[in-house]
Amino acid sequence: LRKDTAANRALLDGCGALGSFVPCPWAPMGMSQTIMAHAALKGSPLYDRRMRVEAPDGVVLLLDVKEPPPQAGGANAPVVVVLHCIAGDSGSGVVRMMNDAFVERGWRAVAYNRRGHGDSSVLPSAVGGRTRKAFPLHSDPEDLALVAEHLSRTYPGAPMAMVGVSEGANAMV
Repeated sequence: LRKDTAANRALLDGCGALGSFVPCPWAPMGMSQTIMAHAALKGSPLYDRRMRVEAPDGVVLLLDVKEPPPQAGGANAPVVVVLHCIAGDSGSGVVRMMNDAFVERGWRAVAYNRRGHGDSSVLPSAVGGRTRKAFPLHSDPEDLALVAEHLSRTYPGAPMAMVGVSEGANAMV
């Protein structure tokens, strides 16, 4: 619900598109939007291939890649990494829809399955008898940096961007 305060009016005045925003009637709250994000999609195949990135502690992070058409730039096609929501993975409806939209525009879409999501493993490392990374770590900058470095080496001439859905946006920031 929007509260009518001076600060909110000033914010809305500065962002014209926000002033007319109305949440969709079938998913007005965060919980329902999370559920809707996992709705089953039919149609195009999920992904063209899967990359494995091994973290120093043995965890295997998975990247599901959807390639653009060959005429879209080949190896130098821009790369966009899509980070899923808190309970999602690369198969989540919203991630698949975003990846399809990016691919249609000539981007190589990469869905990053965070530690313990999708088929990524969960093997936290023990340092000095203590677990260094507890599951789930929703915003793990070390893992995300490994993913970005891996993609930079795999596609050295391609520009790269990241987008996040809900918790994925927090991880990106």
